[in-house]
Amino acid sequence: MEEDMSSLWSFYKTLESQPFNRIGARLLQIGVGAVILYRTVTELPFAQYLYGPDGPAIGSTITWLGPIGVWVDTVFYSAWGVYLTLALWGLGGLGLILGFRPRLSTLLALIGSLLVELRGNTGDGGDNILRLLLLYMLFFHPRIEQLSATASGTAVFSHNIGVIAVYAQLIILYLVSATTKLQGEVWINGTAAYYVTQLDSYGPPWASVRELFKNPWITTLATYSTIFYQLFFPAMLLAPPTFYSLWTVFGILLHLSFAILMGLVTFSAVMISLLLFTLGDKEWALLAQVTKRWIPKLIVFVDSDCPYCSWTGRWIKRMDLLGLFLVTPYRTDMSFRRYNLDLEAVDREMHVVRQLGDKYRIFRGFDAVVAVIKHLPPLWPVLPIAVLLQLSGLGPKLYRWLADHRILVTAGSCQGESCPIKR
Repeated sequence: MEEDMSSLWSFYKTLESQPFNRIGARLLQIGVGAVILYRTVTELPFAQYLYGPDGPAIGSTITWLGPIGVWVDTVFYSAWGVYLTLALWGLGGLGLILGFRPRLSTLLALIGSLLVELRGNTGDGGDNILRLLLLYMLFFHPRIEQLSATASGTAVFSHNIGVIAVYAQLIILYLVSATTKLQGEVWINGTAAYYVTQLDSYGPPWASVRELFKNPWITTLATYSTIFYQLFFPAMLLAPPTFYSLWTVFGILLHLSFAILMGLVTFSAVMISLLLFTLGDKEWALLAQVTKRWIPKLIVFVDSDCPYCSWTGRWIKRMDLLGLFLVTPYRTDMSFRRYNLDLEAVDREMHVVRQLGDKYRIFRGFDAVVAVIKHLPPLWPVLPIAVLLQLSGLGPKLYRWLADHRILVTAGSCQGESCPIKR
């Protein structure tokens, strides 16, 4: 009995003092947020038809909330309320991508998901798993990107409980899916992939791909590999890091094929985010070591006397999931000179040095902004907008105006609560 209690206490101390899957949890937040933002943007033009009072949707929150649901329906499913619902949902997704108030953003995303799911007539398996993931993600640490491997406390314990819940949900999902497939004749005899690819509603739009799956070898391999992956997924979690990383790559390719061949884009995106989540911090560290020679470093020179510039530098470090950036205040660090830059140049506009080995390239002004966005995964959804601004010439003009009108507060010049400023 004492040994059992000692083991439980040791397990509790581990949960309290060793944060699990710091990188994976942050990637899951970004993946889930991106799916929500994608759905919000694509469904917004059809909001009245999908969820409005005059559309075909008949769902109601009364099934969950009882009499209170009547009031909730009046607010969120009215002609204007459907836009409020999508706005809350989209803000939650955007907050998760940026890592801004992650628990509040997760709560907004969860409420939006429930409102959309209860009202809508359409959906896929991704809706259920998305809702459950958002519930578990409420337990994640509010500052995942700042967590050290030795962090401890109640917040770390809560974070680890959420991580374990996500693992358990994924294991259950795959086991139930695999055992259900094994009860179907088309899965047992290896022809399921053939029938799916020949359907007009779920099959690929390309005739050549449909013809490909008429080959018995290909369709049998595709059918059994799906069952094999799902059935043995729990066991693979215990495999050595290198082998499990390869297993994860296979799973990602599998779900990519579902997105391309069956059109299950949001479901596949959620599942790929989940698979990336399961890679532990050690696996990510190993991957970083292997790919180090092919991955560039980016040095960002910012003005430490400019509050907005310093704030931008802090957010770059916060969103630097890949560990690519070094944010340097050029007023106290003269390392920019080794790249043949002078103080006047870096003071006029932001400079980003992209270095790979002994070679480097310098980006200036709005081009530097675009370079930063390209290398920060949370900002990838806004990359098309940034590129359009860059190509149209509006981005450089806007950046030039902001740079010329930035407020400067010289370090050490503040007295009490007042600080002399200059432009």
